[in-house]
Amino acid sequence: MKISGKLYSCSICNKKKSLADYYLKKNGTRAFSKCKCCKRKLDAEYREGRREIIKEQHKEWTDRNQESERLRLRQHARANKEQYAERSRLWRKDNPHLHAAKEAKRRSAKLNRTPPWLSEADISRIKSIYKACNRITKKTGVLHHVDHIVPLQGKNVSGLHVPWNLQVIPAKQNLSKSNHFNDDMI
Repeated sequence: MKISGKLYSCSICNKKKSLADYYLKKNGTRAFSKCKCCKRKLDAEYREGRREIIKEQHKEWTDRNQESERLRLRQHARANKEQYAERSRLWRKDNPHLHAAKEAKRRSAKLNRTPPWLSEADISRIKSIYKACNRITKKTGVLHHVDHIVPLQGKNVSGLHVPWNLQVIPAKQNLSKSNHFNDDMI
């Protein structure tokens, strides 16, 4: 759409401005008698004075439309499976230590072995252990696992998914150990 050289007067600042300085309708005419700059200022002032009301309206809309929004997102995910899978694959590739920590947390949560009293520092230590495991594997070329010293599902004992119950050992040793625990292991 070609914008003419004609100038239009803003109803707020009274400055003469070109059509490019106004929000336009599809047919190319001005949508408002205010220029973009004045319109933005007015809208910001309006929102500032009604912040709580707008917040409440948004919450009400979300509550009313939550289920339909979930359905829309599910349908979008189904329609774009490849895109979601690729994004997930790239994240796992870029963050193998976070992925490993996330998977271990998921497995241990499933077994109710992650205590709710773990601090953020403890969770950070767990992530760093998985990161160290990944680094050792890359450096040595030998696959390593993060092992639970006291197994999560041992025959006689059950451990917790906590930093002081984790150790990095070669995968072969971890797989041969299985879910067994001997007192001499610690």
